[in-house]
Amino acid sequence: MELRPGTIVWATVADPDGRNPKSRPLVVVSPLDENGAHEAVAVTSRVDLFQDDCCVRLPWAHGGHPHTKLTKECLARCDWVIYLKPSDVTRLGGVIPQRALRDILARI
Repeated sequence: MELRPGTIVWATVADPDGRNPKSRPLVVVSPLDENGAHEAVAVTSRVDLFQDDCCVRLPWAHGGHPHTKLTKECLARCDWVIYLKPSDVTRLGGVIPQRALRDILARI
């Protein structure tokens, strides 16, 4: 499976403290590296807990955004970077706008 920067995927990952592994949405932010992994950032729907300086708001819509496929308000957490192998991906989502990807990369 070829993943590109900006693609939303789901994979089982732990929280930032290394606990509570569960299926979470992620945004791929780098091409495949020499170790066979991509950098990705976690996506959270807990928009009330985080400030915009560490996060980027992602487009969403009730019933699913036409590009991102996101169904509720959420943020890309630029302070929660995950190394992801293509085999870790359990589900593909949509794609974020290039502007949002540039904003994420600037905050990492």
